[in-house]
Amino acid sequence: MISQNFKIDICKKTRKIAKDTLLKTLKDVLSSNKRTSEADLRDLWLNEMRKNSNLFSDGWYIPPPHGLIVLFGSDKKVERLDLKSARPKNMWPKKNTFLDRENGLISVYASPIDRSSGIIGDFGLTIYLGKKKKIQDHLRNVFDINKKVFSKIEIGMKLSDVSKFYLEITSKKRLVNDVSSLSDPMGTNIGHSIPGVYDKWTQREKGKFKKGKSTDVANTISKKRFYVNDSSKVKIQPGLAFTIEARLKSSEDDEIPQAYFHTIATIRENGQRELFTDFDEIFKLTKMNYIN
Repeated sequence: MISQNFKIDICKKTRKIAKDTLLKTLKDVLSSNKRTSEADLRDLWLNEMRKNSNLFSDGWYIPPPHGLIVLFGSDKKVERLDLKSARPKNMWPKKNTFLDRENGLISVYASPIDRSSGIIGDFGLTIYLGKKKKIQDHLRNVFDINKKVFSKIEIGMKLSDVSKFYLEITSKKRLVNDVSSLSDPMGTNIGHSIPGVYDKWTQREKGKFKKGKSTDVANTISKKRFYVNDSSKVKIQPGLAFTIEARLKSSEDDEIPQAYFHTIATIRENGQRELFTDFDEIFKLTKMNYIN
């Protein structure tokens, strides 16, 4: 039987593939003068991930196509990043929305799946290429909130307590998370479990992975999740892994974009905790070292 620690390691490795391929793609795009659309970046990133035979060819978060989100804006036009849901077609990567290399904002997300285990390794963040201090401060603040919430996590705490603590911090800072989730009965949340780590796949679910049909694999994973929301009675236990990924925007300043950093909280079998971030190389490439 595969241990929960081993499944946490699979999640970490799968997430690293998404990060490494995004890093390579961004290096290629930012070193070129070629005009790059949202769809271009999506396709380049997807092609890099598909080179790894350990992954299914598509991610689990479908729609959008292939389980990837790519949105471009700028510090003069932040509306494109105001994502309530990535499901509608108008929020899919567009061929006629292009990267602003001087003042650009980029929101990206991938949902890769390890082929052998069905374990996911989601990765994403908001990138800013410009120099407006209030936007830089906002991004740093959003990332710091994730870390602060993680630092309060204890074994035995309910996921609803994590959600309520997050809301308490963000409301004091006048930040709001108004992203909607069609599959969450509460309608909104700050994250969800990594399916198949704490809980086990059934034989029927394993059969879906073996057949490998993208929509069936995606639905199997999506339905297995439980959420980090105000009503969750699930208690934090060794072997649990869940995302902290609220998309936050200012309730007072429309010039500050919605921003997020997709992180994963993990608790190993011995109680050791780790927050998966792995953003440093991307921060360095995009001159976002102020985040740290």
